[in-house]
This record gives sequence, structure tokens and C-alpha cells, in this order.
Amino acid sequence: MFGTKQEVYPPTMNVKKLLLPAALGFACFSASLFGQAVETTKKATKAAAQKTVDGAKTVANKTAEGAKVVGEKTVDVTKAGAKKTVEGAKIVGEKTADVTKDAAKATKKGVEKTADVTKEAVTKKKPEAAAAISGGSASASEIASAKAKGLVWVNLESKIYHKEGQHYGTTRNGKFMTEAEATKMGALASKSSAAKKK
Repeated sequence: MFGTKQEVYPPTMNVKKLLLPAALGFACFSASLFGQAVETTKKATKAAAQKTVDGAKTVANKTAEGAKVVGEKTVDVTKAGAKKTVEGAKIVGEKTADVTKDAAKATKKGVEKTADVTKEAVTKKKPEAAAAISGGSASASEIASAKAKGLVWVNLESKIYHKEGQHYGTTRNGKFMTEAEATKMGALASKSSAAKKK
């Protein structure tokens, strides 16, 4: 006992010796746990970001597909509308053409009927009416008919009547009538007609 020297450590030193490795171990463990937590957070963040990107891509794809479908449907509807418009315009055009043709036929028939009625009325009336309707001078058939009936041609401007000759039925403003009617209205016989009378 007397020959050896024993080292006596204060009690706090022993505790430090014991606690230091434990503290270091705990710090390493904590650092490891923190590193794992950071790594897990990174992975989770990356996964969430990827899901967001994937979701955005899916939405963009769906939007593009939807827009494409809407565009195609719009084009189809527009084509169908244009086709119906063209068909409608064609039908309207055909109907208009038919109505125009019918109107033209009706007009032609009406004109022909009016001409027939006028011709019939003129034929039934006295030849002088025919001459008046024809604008003053008579046609060859009217002249022949008037000659056969013994009518004279009165020039209404000069008040001279002709029984025959180049002026018979040809002066600009005249008409057929009997010689008695001509003298009654004050018309005088032409020189050639007066010579034949004598």
C-alpha cells in the first residue's frame, strides 16, 4: 500500500468518459436519422413533383385531345351546315327556275290569247277598225277584204279617199269605210277616184 500510488479520478471524469462515447453514438445516430429523413423528404418531394408533372402532362394531353375532338366536331358540323346551305340554295334555285319558266309560259299563253282575241275582234268588226288598230296602214289581206266589200281608204290627215291605186290602204294615218261615210265626214275623192266616177 505504501509502495504504489493509486490514481484517483474525480467522479465527474468517469461520467464524462462514459457519456462521451454515448453522446457521440447518439449524434451519429441522429445525423444518420436526419440524413435519412432528408433523403426521404427529397424522394417524396421528387415523387410529388413528378406526379404534378405527369398530372399536368395528362391534363394537357386530355385538353389537346378534347380540343381536337371539338375541332373535328366543329368542322363536321360546319361541313354539314355548308352542305345543307348548298342543297337549300340549289332547291331554291330550281324552284325559282321552275316558277320563272311557268310564269314565262303563262305570259306567253296570255300574250298569244290576247293576240288571238284582238285578231278575232278585229276580224269580226268592220275592216276600218282593223286599219285603225294596225297603226293607220292596212295589211294585204285587209286591203283585199276591203276591196271585195267596195270600201274606200280615207287618208284622215288630207281628208282624201281612195278607191284603189298605190295609196289604197297605205297612207300613214287612214282607215277603210264606205264611200257614203267618207263623204259624210267631209272627205273628197282622189283625182283618180273622181275620174273613174265620171
